[in-house]
Amino acid sequence: MPRYVVRSSTGNLSPEQVAKLKASPKVAVVDESPKMLLVDAGEKELEEAVASFGDITVHEEMTYSVPDPHPNVQKPEMPPAKPKRK
Repeated sequence: MPRYVVRSSTGNLSPEQVAKLKASPKVAVVDESPKMLLVDAGEKELEEAVASFGDITVHEEMTYSVPDPHPNVQKPEMPPAKPKRK
C-alpha cells in the first residue's frame, strides 16, 4: 500500500481526527506528530476516512535516494615514463 501524509491546513490535528484515523480498520498510522500523520492506506479508504474532516490535506509520501558519500574517483592515466639519459 502507498503511504500518505495527512496534515491539517489550519494547524494541529485535533485528537478526534487522530482517533478516527487510528480506529479505521483500513488505515494504519505509521508515524505521527502534532501537525501531521504518516499513514499506510489505499487512496479510496483514506479519502473515505478523512471526508468529514474538511480542513485536511492528503499528499502521497515522497522518498529520495541517498547519494553515495564516497564516490569512486578514477586516477588519470599517466604517460609512460621517459627513459633517463646517462
